[in-house]
Amino acid sequence: MIRRFHKLVGFEYEHNNKSLLLQLISMTKENSLLTDNELKKMIKITSNYLDKISRNLESPSKLFGEILKPDSDFDVAGTSFYKFTSKEVYQNNILKGQFRLGSLKYYREIENESSKDPKEGFSNIIITTGNRQIFTSLISGFDQYVLCGTHTLEESDYMNNRFGRVVLKIRNIRSFAEKIKTAIGAKKWRLMKVTYSDFKGYSVEQVINDLKGVGPDLSVELFDHLLSFSTVPSIFCKPSRFTNEHEVRLSFEMNKKVKKKLDINNLGLLDEIEVIK
Repeated sequence: MIRRFHKLVGFEYEHNNKSLLLQLISMTKENSLLTDNELKKMIKITSNYLDKISRNLESPSKLFGEILKPDSDFDVAGTSFYKFTSKEVYQNNILKGQFRLGSLKYYREIENESSKDPKEGFSNIIITTGNRQIFTSLISGFDQYVLCGTHTLEESDYMNNRFGRVVLKIRNIRSFAEKIKTAIGAKKWRLMKVTYSDFKGYSVEQVINDLKGVGPDLSVELFDHLLSFSTVPSIFCKPSRFTNEHEVRLSFEMNKKVKKKLDINNLGLLDEIEVIK
């Protein structure tokens, strides 16, 4: 496993072309499990500290949310996908079969301040293993491309003002996703509605065999668990200030780290799209 230190950020671990960036890790003593309220306080303190050293000024004074459970289920048949965009992008790009997929880094650093989310890819993972708890703050999702939309038209005025007045609907999301998967060589895709929480805290139960691998010398076992547990929180959870977007995301897992953005050209994707407005 390769380990790299990034000043003011944390340790980056890379194994089998997968990577995550560990910002904090701690483990309780035996028989000392933290309550949800104690975990929330820890998340708040940790988040404020990490925001301060990274000069992220967007940390809210009052964090909102609950300690959640990662839910890997997704309902393709029961989820609508609408895309709001500008007339210029629709005419100059989409009508030509040009679509842009963004990395989580892309959305962390996007120029549009109202759309920028410095917390993209961040999550707090709490693992209960036997009579101990492991608490981590990390960044993951480096192998993911994302296409963002909304699953409702109830906030059309809000979405029009933020993203544009052209409204598109993906009629067959499975066919649409499979065409993109084939075009970019993705391993798999996932469709999920976004959960909103400033805590971005998720709790799981997992037996960790090698507790000596909790620390800067991260074990492969714990690396694999953290990578698995943080996939949904890193991609499908956003701060509460974005709640009105009712976002749904289509993600594509690649075999290695992705570029900041990927523009694809595929006229066949237009067969799956309907112009609503």
